[in-house]
Parts: sequence; C-alpha cells; structure tokens
Amino acid sequence: MKKIVSIFLVLMLASSTAFGATQPGYKQSTKLLTSVSTVSTGDAYVFPMGAGLRTHQAVLEGASATDATVIVSGSNDGVNWIPMGTLILTTATKTNGFVSQAPWIFERAQVTSISGTGAAVTLIVGD
Repeated sequence: MKKIVSIFLVLMLASSTAFGATQPGYKQSTKLLTSVSTVSTGDAYVFPMGAGLRTHQAVLEGASATDATVIVSGSNDGVNWIPMGTLILTTATKTNGFVSQAPWIFERAQVTSISGTGAAVTLIVGD
C-alpha cells in the first residue's frame, strides 16, 4: 500500500506545473497596450479559438489632470475592425472596463486621445 501511495504522489508531482502556469480552468491576462503615452493603435492580438468571455481593463497612469480615451476593437480577419467598447479615463476615474462575450479572433486597442503630465495607458484583457 505504501508503494502505491508513493507512486501516486510521484506521478502527481511530476504532472503538476509551476504556480501561475496556464492550465485548463485557469485564467490568464494579456496586455494589448503597455504604458502608451501617445495617440496610437496597438498591435492586433490573436486569441485562441473558443475563447469567449473576456474582461477588458484600462488603467491611466500619471500626475493630476490626466485623461485618455481608448477604443477596443474586434475582427475576424485582422483587417476590418468593429468597435467593441470605448473606455474614458480621467483623473477621477483612473481605471475603466467592460466585459465582452463576443469571441473575436483578433483584438486591438487604440488610444484616441491622451493628455496630462506623465499620462500613459495600459490595457489588460483577461480570459
């Protein structure tokens, strides 16, 4: 019996992965924008097929009197983009977000306006 339990424990340890690794049932996040401080369009990100429910969170960094607007868009061909949501960020509201159930293959984010000392936007998508 001890031998069976020992073998079982060895197999369990061998099959486990490092903490935080992606496994079925685990959630992960992807940054579509990282500390963007100019009006610009981020690169398209390809999501795995079947990924459905996603959370989108924009965060505004900077000193007082900062603001920014971010548009998140989805596409199935990576060429034609459909706006999914617009996130307005201000000094008073430094973070904003929305949830999407549309499983777009591609997603990207655009900073359409940004102002203020040290203003920068990060957009994180969780799936």
